[in-house]
Amino acid sequence: MSKPEMAAQGCMSFPPIVCDPQIIARDFYHPRPQPVIHPVQVINRHHFVPVPQHYYTVTERNVAVPPVPTVPMSSLPTSVSPASTSPSGFSPYSAGSPSGISPYSAGTPSASKPYRG
Repeated sequence: MSKPEMAAQGCMSFPPIVCDPQIIARDFYHPRPQPVIHPVQVINRHHFVPVPQHYYTVTERNVAVPPVPTVPMSSLPTSVSPASTSPSGFSPYSAGSPSGISPYSAGTPSASKPYRG
């Protein structure tokens, strides 16, 4: 049966039925910058630790030494020199002493200046 025949028989007399539309969702994602802030706090901690510092105080004192008895040169034997009259070889008149410190010089720093070593 053709359309004109169907129309003649009254088959085309019904109105068309329109259904509700079907919804098809298509999602598109586009990247977009989003600032994210991460706050960071830096704490500087200072620790004070005791460290020994050694200071030395030096005192100086003068001590009077009794004079060495003098012997007349005529009473000494000819083999003995006046510079080495003691048995140990030390003479207060010689240039040096066994310890390296002369009894006639200070040998130490001044008491007003502390020594820091």
